Amino acid sequence: FEGLREEFPRVKLIWSGDFGSFKEDNFWVTVVGIGYDDPEDALSWCSSHGLGPDSCYAKQLNTSGGHNGTTRLQD
Repeated sequence: FEGLREEFPRVKLIWSGDFGSFKEDNFWVTVVGIGYDDPEDALSWCSSHGLGPDSCYAKQLNTSGGHNGTTRLQD
């Protein structure tokens, strides 16, 4: 997280248990503090910053509801 924060100052560290949109609720997640209405825009941000599919994906964060349909992976 520290390295990513140095490179991308807007990143935040969140706990998956605080969000219903994660299937697993016991891990830390680094997110970019930029909101997008379209997951394709988020994925474009990933690729334009050199972050591949193993490091970056689009995730809708919600505190209620389930995790189905909240993740979009890079091709």
